[in-house]
Amino acid sequence: VVPPGEFTLQAGDVVQIEIEGIGTLVNIVKVV
Repeated sequence: VVPPGEFTLQAGDVVQIEIEGIGTLVNIVKVV
């Protein structure tokens, strides 16, 4: 999955990827 060039994540956004039969990966965006 590749978002458009102008797409940006912000601190606190949640990225969630679910694969049926396997599970869900959840990450919260942080500024480092």
